[in-house]
Amino acid sequence: MRMNTKELIMGIVALGLSLPVLANESFAPYVGIDGKLDQIKLKKAAGANLIAKNYPQGNLFAGMQINEWLGFEVGFESTTRKNKTSVVQFRSDFFGVPSVSAAPVHVKTKTKVDGFHVNVVGFYPIMQDCSLNVFGSLGLARLKLRTRAVHFFENDATGELFTRNFVKETLVPRVTVGVQSMLNECIGVRAMLTWEKTSAFKTIYAREVDAATFIRPKDSKSVGLGVFYRFS
Repeated sequence: MRMNTKELIMGIVALGLSLPVLANESFAPYVGIDGKLDQIKLKKAAGANLIAKNYPQGNLFAGMQINEWLGFEVGFESTTRKNKTSVVQFRSDFFGVPSVSAAPVHVKTKTKVDGFHVNVVGFYPIMQDCSLNVFGSLGLARLKLRTRAVHFFENDATGELFTRNFVKETLVPRVTVGVQSMLNECIGVRAMLTWEKTSAFKTIYAREVDAATFIRPKDSKSVGLGVFYRFS
């Protein structure tokens, strides 16, 4: 059965509320939120000139540190919906094909990426007195990329708008490295770099039946800061 965004967020919140019950001397459950800047580039001829590449992103997560060295984490990540306005000239790149319009084409795109992820996390303490750890994680994300493109032809007397929708969902490998520190017994902060193989989307064709246009994402990377609460 397919899980939607609302169900996933409710599941993460429910897990977070149950973590104090699970907490004991061997386990350290935690919940938190990250704020990130995500960079998603596209192939030069397949959307790079028409779709935004920098996206503010939020990440809601819950995890369990099993011991000093190992844990796991689940979360939901979502970018903002980012707009970009462009003008495409004759023979310039237009979603994977050259524009055949003699008149300039005005294009406005709106793009969003979201989905959930599961990670195995490794911890390495480097400064015990301030609870400073280096951490790294390997995981998978189930991401959905959605781009809506609206365009019209300059000097077109009808003023008609044309719409293309590019939508695809796929599994994306992800790697994170970072540092974290506890401010007190319960509250901690972390900084991280994340790489996601968003090239796994491969070719995303427009959903319109008569459209041969497409986009192709490259791999993405993000930097972020977060805060978490650890149940002791």
